[in-house]
Amino acid sequence: MTRLKNNNRIDKICAFVDKNPIAEIGADHANITHRLFENRQIDFAYVTDISKKCLNKAHLKLKKYSKNVVFLVGDGVEVFSNFDYSSFGLLPPKQIIIAGMGGQEIMKILQQKPSKNFDNFVLQPQNNVVQLRLFLQKNKFYIQEDVIAKDNKMFYNVLKVKRDNQIQNLSRLQILFGLTNLTEIGQDFKDYVRYKKSLYKDILSKKEVAEIREEYDLLEKIDLGE
Repeated sequence: MTRLKNNNRIDKICAFVDKNPIAEIGADHANITHRLFENRQIDFAYVTDISKKCLNKAHLKLKKYSKNVVFLVGDGVEVFSNFDYSSFGLLPPKQIIIAGMGGQEIMKILQQKPSKNFDNFVLQPQNNVVQLRLFLQKNKFYIQEDVIAKDNKMFYNVLKVKRDNQIQNLSRLQILFGLTNLTEIGQDFKDYVRYKKSLYKDILSKKEVAEIREEYDLLEKIDLGE
């Protein structure tokens, strides 16, 4: 079997999937859905992308499982606005996966009207994770797990989230570095902290930047148990 790039990233996303069926939004090659089928974690999936051309890549990847997949073209979760599940004898997705997009795009999707019909999400932003955590807190999403996945010298944040009826009170450390990372300090997070401290130390040696200084000082407070 050919090893996928970002293998650890996909593994950590799949580890947060505990509902069936799922929907992978903006799936591209649908590597996550494919891994979930291969792992026998799911038996049915919805796979979406913004255009038919984009979705063709997912069709090819999931050819083996195509009888158990609904492919939908559209923007975010808007594809479910007028989808008639009952006429096909289907259940709505119980967990929404949005991975490999910018944090701003993920926030936009979570604000789309059909998003209110779903309670469970797995999110993997490519950037703006701090802004995403602040958005989730403000809009009454509860972060259940929030970890770093290291792959090919890159670091990815993976969040398991559910809707709640109250605001989750996160500390500044949790907003910046992730809830689970701080309580279950894994090797990927240790590597991330070392990388960030080295990067910020170099920047601060040349120029004082208030935001970087604040984050560096907070990184210094994290006990890596070493």
